[in-house]
Parts: sequence; C-alpha cells; structure tokens
Amino acid sequence: MNFYALLPLFAFVVNVSAGVLIAAQAHHRELRRQYIYFAVSLSLWPLTEFFFWSPLPEKWLDALFILNTFGYMPVCYLMLRFVYIICNRAADLWLRLSELLLLVHMVLGITTRLIFTGYEPEYWGNFQIPGPLYEIMVCSVIVYPVCLSLYLLAMEWKKADTMRERKQYSLIFIGVFASATFGVIANILIPAALQLKNPIQLAAWGTIFISLCMCVAVYKYRFLAVSVDDMAQELFEGSRDGVILLDSKGRAIQVNSASKSLFSLAGKDWLGKTLPELMGQELEWSAEGTAELTFCQDISAYHLLLTRVARISGNTLLGHVIIIRDVTAETEAREVLRTANDVLENRVRERTEELEKVNANLLEEMEQRKRAEEALIVSERLAAVGTLAGGIAHEFNNMNAIVLGYTQLLLGDDEITKTEYSAWIESIHNASKRMKNVTRNMLSFAGKQEQNILPSSLNLIIKEVVNLTSHEVQREGVVVETELGDIPNSMMDPGQITQVLLNLFINAIHAMKDRPEKRLRVVSELDGDKIRVRINDTGWGISRENLSKIFTPFFSTKGEHAAPKTADRKVKGTGLGLSVCRTIMDKHKGSLLVESTERVGTTFTLELPILEVRKEEVFTNQPENASAQPQLKGKRALVVEDEEMMQKMLTSILGVLGFDCVTSDDGMEALESVRETVPDIIFLDMKMPKMDGSEFLRHLRKEPLPFQPPVIIVTGWDNEEGESISEELDVSAILYKPFLISEISATVMKVFSRAQPSA
Repeated sequence: MNFYALLPLFAFVVNVSAGVLIAAQAHHRELRRQYIYFAVSLSLWPLTEFFFWSPLPEKWLDALFILNTFGYMPVCYLMLRFVYIICNRAADLWLRLSELLLLVHMVLGITTRLIFTGYEPEYWGNFQIPGPLYEIMVCSVIVYPVCLSLYLLAMEWKKADTMRERKQYSLIFIGVFASATFGVIANILIPAALQLKNPIQLAAWGTIFISLCMCVAVYKYRFLAVSVDDMAQELFEGSRDGVILLDSKGRAIQVNSASKSLFSLAGKDWLGKTLPELMGQELEWSAEGTAELTFCQDISAYHLLLTRVARISGNTLLGHVIIIRDVTAETEAREVLRTANDVLENRVRERTEELEKVNANLLEEMEQRKRAEEALIVSERLAAVGTLAGGIAHEFNNMNAIVLGYTQLLLGDDEITKTEYSAWIESIHNASKRMKNVTRNMLSFAGKQEQNILPSSLNLIIKEVVNLTSHEVQREGVVVETELGDIPNSMMDPGQITQVLLNLFINAIHAMKDRPEKRLRVVSELDGDKIRVRINDTGWGISRENLSKIFTPFFSTKGEHAAPKTADRKVKGTGLGLSVCRTIMDKHKGSLLVESTERVGTTFTLELPILEVRKEEVFTNQPENASAQPQLKGKRALVVEDEEMMQKMLTSILGVLGFDCVTSDDGMEALESVRETVPDIIFLDMKMPKMDGSEFLRHLRKEPLPFQPPVIIVTGWDNEEGESISEELDVSAILYKPFLISEISATVMKVFSRAQPSA
C-alpha cells in the first residue's frame, strides 16, 4: 500500500475542520455561506483522489470521475466569488467571464474524459496527455481566477487602514498563491515535464495550505465578523415595524419589507415618492416628531404611529428615517379600556349618589328617631305632670291661701304690730318662693331639653320625687320607706333622672291598686364605681310572659290592654314610659333592670356610673376683692316692659340697687329712646305690642351707636326657649320670672363684671 495516498485523506480532514470552524463563527451570513461552498469543493477533490488510488471496482471509476470533476473544477471559481465578497465588490464582467470558462471546462471535461484514460493501482502518473488544449483549459480555469483574486486582495491590502486588516489580507493572499502554485505544478508541469509518479501529494499540500491560512485569518483576526453596516441592513429588513428612508427632499430612497407589506408596495413603485403619496393623505407632525394615521386597506383599518428622525451629517440634512408602528391593537385596547373606565366611573358616580342618598336618608332617620325619642320623653314628662296635677294644684292652693290670707290681714287691719307685720310679710315671702320653685321645676321637667349634664345628688333627686308624689301616695294609702346611703355627687342630667324615678314611682303606685299591703321602698347605695337605686313595691307583679316585653315601645298592661275586671283596667297608660326610661339610662351609660314575682311585687334597679364632678365656675354676689365690684349708682337703665305692675316693681328694685331708670312699654318707643341716649343696660320683656323683644334686639344690633349696651331678658318662659333667644340675639343674661332681688343684683353684677360699657 502506498502510504503517500493517505495525504489526500489528511487534506480532506483539514479542509472540513477549517470549514466547520469558520461556519461556527458569528460571520456575515453571505460570506459564511460562500466560504462553506468553497470548503466543500476544496474537500471533495482530495477525497476523490484518495478513492482513485484505492482498489475499487472498475465500474465505480466513471462515477468517481464525475465527482472529481465537480470537485476540483469549481474550486478556483468559488474562491474568486469569496474574494469578491471580501472586497465588497458586486458581480461584474470579470466574474461572469470566470463563470463562462468554468462551464466550458466542465462540459468538455465530462464529455471527452480529458483528465486521464489509464489507471494502474501501483502508482500514479501513467497519463495520456491530450496536448495543448488540456493545458489551455486548465490554465484558464485555474490561473485566471487566481490572478484576479490576487489582484483584488492586493488592492484591498493597499487600502487597509490598520495592521490587523493587512495581516488578514496577507494571509489570504499567501494561501491563494501557494495553493495555486502547488496546483499548477501538480496538474500541468509535473505530468508534462517532470513525469513524477505522485503529483497528487503536491496538490493535497496546496489544499491544506490554503485552508490553514483561511482558518488563521478568520479565527485569530475574526476577518469575517459581521460589520455594523451588515447588521444595520439585517435589522432594517428584519424589523417588524415599517421603516422608510427619505432623502433631503422628502422622497423615498429605501423601504423595508414591513413597509412594503403594509402599504402593498410592489417592485420599485415606491422609489422617489413622498410620504403623502405613499399613504394617500397628508400628515400632521407634532413638535416631538410624531404623527398618527388611520390607514384603510381592503376592509381593514390600521392605526399607525409614525416617528420621524432626522439624518444629519455635520450641518447638512441628509434626509429622514420614518419608523411606522402598527398600534391598532393598542388603540383598540385603549379604547376598550377608556370605555370600561367611563362605565366604571358612571357606576362609581351612580353608586356614590346612591350612597349619599342612603346616608342622607339614614341621617334623616336618625334625626327623626332623635326627635321621636325627645318627643316621647316630653310626652312622658307631660303624662307624669298630668298624673301629678292634683298634687301640684294642692301645693299651689296651700301656698296661694297663705299669700291671700296674710295680704287680706295686711290690708284690713290698721292696728298691726311691727312684729306681726314682719312675720306676715316673711310668711308671704316664703310662700312665694315655694311657688317659684315648684313652677320652675315643673317647667324645666316638662319642657323639651337637650341632655344637660350637671353635678347632681341622686339622694336629693329621690327626695324631690317623693315630695312631688306625696299627694298621690297619700290618696292611694301607700307607705313610702326610704333608705338613702352615703353616695357621692355625680355628673348626670337631673331632669331626665327625675323623669325616670318619677315614672317608676307612678308605675309602682298604680301596681298596688286594690292590694292589701301597699308599701313602696326606695334604697340607694354605693357599689364600687356605681350608684345603685332599688325601687321595690308590693303590687300585683308582672307575669313571665310580659316581663320581656315591658321595655318595648307602646307595650302596656294598663287601660284597655289590661285584663277585664282588674285594677290596671282603671289606669291609663301609653306604653312608652319604661321604653323612655331605658333610653335615658342608656344615654347615661347606665342600666335599668327588673325583677318581678306575680302577687308578690316588683323591683326596678337603676345603676349609674360615678362620673367625676367638674369644678364649675360659680358667680358670687360678694367677691373677695370688693373694690373690683362694679359701681351701679348713677348707671342708666332702660326698662322695656308693657305690664304696668311688673314695670313699676322692676323700676323700684333697680332704683334700690342705684340705677337711674327710664321706662318704655313698646319696642319702637324704646328704640327711639336708645337713639337719643344710650343706656348702660337694658331690661327687656319679649312679649310686647307693635314691636316685640326679638324685633327690638335685631334693630338695636344694627344701630350705629357709640357702644352696644348689654341686654338682660326678663321672661316667664322655660330655660330652653330663653337660652335659644340668648344665643340667637346676643343677650347678656336671662332673668326668669318670678325672681328675687338677690337674683337681679347677682345677674347685673355678673354682666357688668364681664363687659363694662364705656360712656
């Protein structure tokens, strides 16, 4: 076996390895593809030469001959195409001439079997040379492409800017020259002149040499790496967005595939056209260089977003790059989102309006409930007052009898001793004070009031309730027992607590009608941080069936709701008393409990938290610093009162206090008096003819006076109405009829101490 024949196999391995290594690099796609063609052809020739030497059957030689022809003949032509691409040259006449020569050579070579006609397995070189025609054809196919390649490489080497590029071109130049030299010697000179028996070795060394040179140039210097221009071109064509290049006059010079597809541009129809011509409409560009366009094609509508970027070299405008983005899906999604947002906003607005209405209705219901509760409390107060009317009338008659009796004695007896005079006057005075207290307490109790939390003694409230019900207790023959413990004062509304106790007292008295034993026991005691009051009666009791219902509004076991022929049938009831009592206790953070046994009696238990008593500012008639007391002598007071007797009495009292008084029985007349001389203080009755007190005050506050005098209202109204007028009309103080001289003096002192008017 001729071991020199293994050299073509080695050349084949080297060529394949170089081709694979170059193909694995990140090269320009066309350059990489062209080198692979060259490497395949370069590898095919030594492989077929190896098989020609091998002892193959004769019938295989024709096939190998054709394979060999297609292997070595295109090598130089493919190498030339590769060099053309390296040198950035387009196909020209010289390349086409090489193609023609290759085609002629391949046709003649296959049809006339010009390569060889003899074959001996021991050695190579037994050729029958056809003469000059063969040499001319081989030279034309090999020498011409090689010379043109060397020329192109030399020109590129000369133009190269860096040493790296020159090394690249030098390596390829050496590889092309050496491999061509080996090929010419092996295929032309040796068979014709030297008559060597193994010319295939030289040719194999030539393919090895050029492959190694190419591999070093590519692998070490990355000669075939992708250039920026190539990448830009790939990005330009591969972009999913449309891209149009415009020259300085706004005419299209380049359009990518996406733009052609979008606007249905064929061939070169787009070349030289402006954007409005391509798109069929004018564009309005924003300051940021964007424009929106709705483009219709067939039955579809596209929403496009165009971005314009200027291409500038130095100070020269080369043109613009137009980037076209299809935002149809985004626009539709944005429209759907906007519609959904509008729907959501409408729903939120409607829901908000509904909630506002519900809230307003709820507030109105709460206000109505509050008013209803207040009305219930007032109605129950009035019902209790009605129940106690007999006792109140009895009390008033007793006190009125004292006043009438002693006044008759004073008017009819001329021989009254000083001692008797003083005693009788003292009795009249005491009786009047008792009537004043009863009247004020009943007005305060029966009136409509907001919760008025004051430091109060629960034991005193119990005593007052016992006094108020004394007439009813005596009439029904009830024995009242009180056991009042040592309990501290606490913050509470005395009027409302009085109402609760009074209601429970009256219910207990009614429950003991027709009972053999009538005993009402009241116990107050301190239990930790609570005050507990137990009210126990020996009445008929409450059934288990009704015990859970007694605090329900309008539930009653009295009157028409009572069982026939029972004592409760004779008693009227609204069914609101205990419900109101429970509401009042809840407002005080307390509780109202009940225990009852039929035909034995009932016990109601009140529990109230002990709240620390706040220190209230109390006005004293005689302050520690007497010099700070306002001097009243010489002060001018205007008394506006249409009741003659009340006017005279009030004038007399003020005269005793040191005032110079001016009177008026009408608001209009009083207003004229104020305009003439501004008084230091005004005492004003609210109910008068022509102009009442309220209207007088409104006119007074609008008068351009040197100063606004303080006004004290003198009224017989209850506290709530008086305080309402005081807040509305800027009143300094209120005197409730009937009043004592000490009360008038204290009120006047307090008003002048708070704000002394300047003359």
